Amino acid sequence: MKRVRKPNNLSIKISPGNKKMGRIPAVSLPPVTVCAPDVPCSEECYALKSYRMYPNVRQAWNHNFDLLISDRDKYFSDIEAYLNWKSPRYFRQHVSGDIRDQDYFKRMKSVARSFPGTSFLAFTKRYDLEFGNMPSNLNIVISMWTGETIPDTQDLPKAWMQDGSETKIPDVHFICTGLCDSCYKCWHLTEDGPKDVVLMKH
Repeated sequence: MKRVRKPNNLSIKISPGNKKMGRIPAVSLPPVTVCAPDVPCSEECYALKSYRMYPNVRQAWNHNFDLLISDRDKYFSDIEAYLNWKSPRYFRQHVSGDIRDQDYFKRMKSVARSFPGTSFLAFTKRYDLEFGNMPSNLNIVISMWTGETIPDTQDLPKAWMQDGSETKIPDVHFICTGLCDSCYKCWHLTEDGPKDVVLMKH
């Protein structure tokens, strides 16, 4: 297979992985700021801890947001350049942050269609967006929060936060192991098997 050189003008900051995700690359945006207004998890957002504690993480996520706002075409072309360079089997969108708007999601679908050999995953609380006509290698998971009303979304899989009080979790589900690169189930929730994942609050 022909080796692809690293793009010379790659501006976007893509993480090669972390403790939980292993070597699965991900692109992120600042927490809360880019999320839907009044999301119920804003006060306890898990990504805020990393954003506040680690200057390099904060700078990378802020940089990506600045790039998105100043040049959306460049933001997405850089993601495509990275994928063409690295050819990862799995890719995560938004370890921090969320789908910005309908156009952003349209571009996410376009990227996924351009790289059928990569499986893409994104969790979201943007219940207001239209999630139809998705490529088979893009999995969108609706994030739930304790006490929330189940949103009227297009039969998408859901991720449930369990703090001991959540009672709406379907009987058929699996519990997150916390080790993405030895599991990968969240990338395949739309296939046969459980379509809901439970994340234990910690």
